Amino acid sequence: MSEAPPVWKRTRTSALTRPNAIAQIALQLWQTPLPGTGPYADVRVSLGRLEDGVYRAPLRFGIEGPDIVLAVGRGELDLGTLNPSAFLTMAYRGTGPFSEPLTVRTIAMMPSFDLMGFTLSAKTGLTSLAQVREQHYPLRISLRDDASRSPIWTVEEVLRKEGFSLADVEAWGGSIQWVEHSPGHPDRLAAMRAGTIDAVFDEGVNSWGATAFETGFHFAALQDSTLTHMERLGWPILPYSARFPNLKEDSRTLSFSGWPVYTHAGLPDEAAYQILHALWTMRADVGWDTDRPIELADLCRDAPATPLGVPLHPGAARYFREHGAL
Repeated sequence: MSEAPPVWKRTRTSALTRPNAIAQIALQLWQTPLPGTGPYADVRVSLGRLEDGVYRAPLRFGIEGPDIVLAVGRGELDLGTLNPSAFLTMAYRGTGPFSEPLTVRTIAMMPSFDLMGFTLSAKTGLTSLAQVREQHYPLRISLRDDASRSPIWTVEEVLRKEGFSLADVEAWGGSIQWVEHSPGHPDRLAAMRAGTIDAVFDEGVNSWGATAFETGFHFAALQDSTLTHMERLGWPILPYSARFPNLKEDSRTLSFSGWPVYTHAGLPDEAAYQILHALWTMRADVGWDTDRPIELADLCRDAPATPLGVPLHPGAARYFREHGAL
């Protein structure tokens, strides 16, 4: 007769299963809303306890959404995630969509190497966004919006510096075709193959870039003044060849890299230390956007996949130092 497993082991498993089920339900509904409802742009988690009948939440986490950065910066939430890191840098500097600097700090930078792609079909005869403005070209543009609004905000800001807007394109006889969820959505790829769109402006170029090349699209040149403006806001600027080394004609664009796990300056050092320890402890369960095993130093170095535009929280910095990563 086999020996029964220890009671504490069964209890521990069930204790983890139930909260994990709640977390997975929340994540699923965040990704795929219920029929007849809009997308849930805000997911928050509180870690607290009951004290004398009063619920106290010493740690409050958010995921992604238009208000999470502001909430963390104000100290209303203690932890958030974001894509890309440039948005956290803008929050720290008080640039772009942020009217004043926020006291955000980095816990860790999850590696993710990506570029913002601005592509035009060769059939248009255009090579730059400036030519779109000059010719009032009626582009048929594929765009994607999501809960964070980061891709569409970026497109709108770049076009503004190039001297026109999405509304202008529509006024010139062009159109906008929206896709949901993934940058490499099948509808977008099919539209490129069918020739029903002339341009794709989006991040995640690794998921749709190959199809763009196959169907006669090329990266459009941005004006130096546009790139300088975006860099001042907080965006790293990289050549497209950083992702596609075999390009015949190279130009520069915005890096859409880095997934910061961030907090506010008022978070106690010990809490920041323990949060980073928890992330590193459960690293095997994280879906990292890399093609090699993660090292602790990958989460704190300023590199193309991890642009560190915001200082590390002192508690996180202590953890990195004590474990030989800094």
